[in-house]
Amino acid sequence: MYENGAIFMNTIDYFENTENKVKKDKNENITHLSQSNKMLKFNIAGKNMQLVKNTQVKIKCSNYMRNVYTHKFSFFGLYSDDKYEIGEKIFDKKMLEHGKYLLLILNPKEFFKRFLQVLKDEIIQYYCDRVQYINEKIYEGEMGPFKKFEKFAYEKEYRICINHSKVYDHSVTFKIGNLKDIAYIISSSDLKNKVEKTDKGYAYNFF
Repeated sequence: MYENGAIFMNTIDYFENTENKVKKDKNENITHLSQSNKMLKFNIAGKNMQLVKNTQVKIKCSNYMRNVYTHKFSFFGLYSDDKYEIGEKIFDKKMLEHGKYLLLILNPKEFFKRFLQVLKDEIIQYYCDRVQYINEKIYEGEMGPFKKFEKFAYEKEYRICINHSKVYDHSVTFKIGNLKDIAYIISSSDLKNKVEKTDKGYAYNFF
């Protein structure tokens, strides 16, 4: 990716079913979440059902999701409203289990400009947003690809989701060109990973 600008996008189904424990989220394709204290009865295919108290209904419809989003590309995000303490770790140690190297995007605006232009050129629908992390025990409502349970909050994920219905069952790759002018690659083992004090407040120290 660093040298040839190849953006590899796996299917959303992949992350639901993968055996990779670091990347797996069995709830990726959930479309709605309901709690039994708010919905005691419901109807499925003409059959009336009654919930046991303090249980959940997770509605999953893969075919529906494929008509909306088929693939995703994810980032760990550093946001303008982040609040860190001096000396605090930037990345949770679990993030470092995702790979031996980190690609730091130093110019996110330019990165997105290049990537989204490729998607526009290929007439592929896309949507970008921060992932919202919700409390599984009390949340009631719509889920989808931009909501995950709080146990994944350490990922601070920002997603690009696309609708590529012609190849919904396997990964796709897009070439956006060399990234050396806007990114930096570093080994996970060399990452300093802390917030340090500066004259202007604080700064992220990666290396």
